Amino acid sequence: MKTVIFASLFHNSSTYQVPKHNKFPTGLTSWSFYQSTLANYEKPKSHSSMKTKLSEQVLEKILTRLSYNELLIRCVSRKTQNVKQSIHSVILKNCPKETFVSKRQLELAVISALGMFNFGCLNTLSAENLSDPLSP
Repeated sequence: MKTVIFASLFHNSSTYQVPKHNKFPTGLTSWSFYQSTLANYEKPKSHSSMKTKLSEQVLEKILTRLSYNELLIRCVSRKTQNVKQSIHSVILKNCPKETFVSKRQLELAVISALGMFNFGCLNTLSAENLSDPLSP
């Protein structure tokens, strides 16, 4: 997993003059155009400019922290760290993927979920009561 993390850095900072393709997966099915081209016994196309203008040193520090074993152990299960607090789970609770809804209903479900996620149930209820002039 650490190799994959650093492959993204090298992928974005690699140029034709300074190639950094050693961390990429090899073979015909590689996501790296460079490695998949080599697997086809072809000459890779020129890539003279970096994909990102961010400093490689800055990104390397961030990715080094992201590749600590303590953090990676939590990612092994491939699940959200806290499913109940994930914004996606709140949206899907309001508007399940299995049910077709109109664009307007989807927008309302997302707005409601964002209010619930950011401010909690009580704030959502108080906002609804404030908008209803007939409520006591």
